[in-house]
Amino acid sequence: MMRKLPVAICGLLLLASCGRATSPAALTEQEALSAEASLVALESAVNGSADQLRAVEQLQYLGFQSRIQTCMQAQGFSYTPPPPPRGTLGWITKPFAGGFDALAPADDGVTRGGMFTADWRWEQTVLELAEQDSIPNPGFTSLTSDEDRDAYTDVGDACGGTSAPPVDTPSNPDALEAVYGFFGEIENDDRVTSLMKGYPDCMSGNGFDVTNRQEVRDLLDALYMDPETGFGYPLDDIERVDAARLTQVRAAEADADCRSDAHAVALALFAERYDQFIAEFGSHVDEQASAWDAIVEQRDQLTGS
Repeated sequence: MMRKLPVAICGLLLLASCGRATSPAALTEQEALSAEASLVALESAVNGSADQLRAVEQLQYLGFQSRIQTCMQAQGFSYTPPPPPRGTLGWITKPFAGGFDALAPADDGVTRGGMFTADWRWEQTVLELAEQDSIPNPGFTSLTSDEDRDAYTDVGDACGGTSAPPVDTPSNPDALEAVYGFFGEIENDDRVTSLMKGYPDCMSGNGFDVTNRQEVRDLLDALYMDPETGFGYPLDDIERVDAARLTQVRAAEADADCRSDAHAVALALFAERYDQFIAEFGSHVDEQASAWDAIVEQRDQLTGS
C-alpha cells in the first residue's frame, strides 16, 4: 500500500487554500522530506525503482546467456553462463520521470540519476564486464588444442549474435495515466509555471544556455561524444572525461538552485493533494507496484539472491 503523508501536513495545507489560486502553505523541513519521499515512491511505483530496473536488465542478461548456452550445446560445445554483473548496465540510481521539471525531486540530477545522464556509470559497467570476462568457462578452458579453441570461439561468436529475449515490464495504463495526470496538473499549475519562467535565464547566468531540463541532459550527453566519430570518448581519455564530469556537477547544482522556488511550491501542492489521489487511484498504483516487485522476485529466484 502507498503510505499516506502525516495528517498534520495535509491538514495544514488544506486549511491554507485548497483549490484557491493563492500559494500553498510552505512545508517545514521535515514535512518536505516526507512529501519528497512519497513523491519518489509514487513515481517508482509506476516506473520502477533502480533495483527493479536493474532486475529487468539482469533477467535480459540471464535470458541472453541461456540462449547462447542452448546454441552452443546444439553445436556440441559446453558453455557455462556467468552470473549477471552486479549492476548490469549501471543502474545505480534512477532519474525522476522526464517532463516534470519543477516537480522532480530537489536532488534529481545531483544524486538521483547521476547528474542527468547515465554516462558516468559507464566506467563501472566496463569494470564489471571485464570482471565477467575473467570468470573461467570450463567448456573453453578444458580444450587443449588451438584448433578446438578456435572452433569454440567461432561458434561462440555466432551464438553470441542472438538477440536477448524481451522482459515484459509492468504497464498498467490506469496507474500510468493517473500518476502522470496527477504530476501534470501540478507541473502546469500557474503558481508553478510562473516560477519556472526564470529557469532559462538563471541557467544561462550559470553558463548553460538551455530552456528546460531535457536540454540539460542533451547538452551533457554531448560532452561525451566525439563530434568527428560520433562515438563516446574512451575512458582512458581522462582529461576529457573529468572535464565532462565537472560540468555535470556544475549543471546539477545550477539546476537545483534555478528551480528551487518552483519545486517548493510544486511539492507543497503534491502534499496537499496526495491523500485524495491515493484514495481514488491507490489500487491501480498498488497493482503496478506489485508487478514490479514480482520482477525482482523472479530475478532473485534465478540468481539465488
